[in-house]
Amino acid sequence: MKILLMHSKDTWYKAVEPAIDSPPDEPKEENIGESVVAFVSVESEDGSSEIELAIKEIIEHAKRVKIKKILIYPFAHLSQDLAPPKKAHDVLVRMEEKLRKMSGYDVHRAPFGWYKSFKVFCAGHPMCELSRTLRSRTSAQKAFYLHKEEKTITVSEAAKEGHLPTEFGNKKIWDQKAIELFERFGVYPNLRGMGYVLINEIRKWSLVTLRAKEYMFSGGIGRNSLTKDLDQEIFFILKDVLDTVRYGVKEPVIKTANIPGEEIVIGSSNSSNVDLSTFNDLMPEISSHIIELKVGKTGLTINYDLEFNGVMFFYKTRAKGLVPIGGSLKVRGFQGVFLGPLLNIIKSLLDHGLRLAEEGKTPQFPFWLAPFQVAIIPVKEENMSYSVMIKSLIENLVRVYLDPPTRSLGTRIRTAARLWTPYIVVVGSKEAQSNTVTVRRRSKTEQETMSLEAFIEELSVLRSNSPEIELNPLSS
Repeated sequence: MKILLMHSKDTWYKAVEPAIDSPPDEPKEENIGESVVAFVSVESEDGSSEIELAIKEIIEHAKRVKIKKILIYPFAHLSQDLAPPKKAHDVLVRMEEKLRKMSGYDVHRAPFGWYKSFKVFCAGHPMCELSRTLRSRTSAQKAFYLHKEEKTITVSEAAKEGHLPTEFGNKKIWDQKAIELFERFGVYPNLRGMGYVLINEIRKWSLVTLRAKEYMFSGGIGRNSLTKDLDQEIFFILKDVLDTVRYGVKEPVIKTANIPGEEIVIGSSNSSNVDLSTFNDLMPEISSHIIELKVGKTGLTINYDLEFNGVMFFYKTRAKGLVPIGGSLKVRGFQGVFLGPLLNIIKSLLDHGLRLAEEGKTPQFPFWLAPFQVAIIPVKEENMSYSVMIKSLIENLVRVYLDPPTRSLGTRIRTAARLWTPYIVVVGSKEAQSNTVTVRRRSKTEQETMSLEAFIEELSVLRSNSPEIELNPLSS
């Protein structure tokens, strides 16, 4: 499907004479006034997926220009691969019906199968006109081109032909151990519990990394969830980022999706460039497992109405699959820097932790990212009051939980370790009497007994090095 969206200050049309035998709509004349006009060419392969994509584009454009009136205008001149009249009419009617069900929009449709006289008064601002080629997930793979070869090619095909690492085409992204770890931390199959904490902290880190002082939320990123097919995933990510940066956003933006975590943080040209070192403060060795891929004029691209150029970064998983985790694009002289999808970054960090474990190292989060930063474990019931007091002193400083002595001490320590908790505080009678704590730091093999005051001071220093930003959107 091809559509041309236009913000018209004054819109009028009149059906003049039939363009096909027995047009399915009656002729009519309408003076609609100010509206978003969607000129639509329905193509031979269009179906439900293209209808949904078209509706998303139309609504997003209407929101941008703050117009509630929409005109769907059949326009065969945008494509040479037109659907038969009956199918084209059916698609347009379904678009109209779905748009009418969306609250707050006054939807009109020009009659199909007629030559029409029409008037559109283009508003003339930068967001006035927008053209789109819409493809379903099934056809998205065909949108990639390898410019130096001058032929259509998918990511997987490029890998087979030796243009990219062979692992690029591997459909197995994560192995079973990684999936089990995702479940433990609440990031698979649905975001829950600790997963929400991880996403929230990655948001903060991303915004700080892009030097954000304020930001706004943008609309959905055009899919219910990221596909497992890398070709299609790149298609949707590039399109979403390009759709945002083409309008020259002045502040970093979080593009949200229909499910939590599938979000992309996009920064302006004033932001720092994303490179491999960007990810070093997440886990020190992660940059050695990131692949850089050129996109645009000098690499893989997608069908888009503006020329663009840039790079994307992919984490190579232990299963030798690739997931996109950021990059930068230049379009119309505007430098758009992006990190994410955020859930991909989190999954990559967990997978990388397994890699460290396989190398005999201890997997761990940076302190600021750990879902639980401190675990307080009283040895016996009689140590509970002192443990509760410690928790009350630090719970406004760090994320802390208290594990009461309903299970063995060893079991509770192992539970905290399974959650990659940076600080495990064991409290017995000796600690309660001396106002101290026995601390097991995940980053060190030995434990240490220290004064409660010194422990709180150490946590304060760690907190001061954490990314801090108010997560209050400017607009929606």
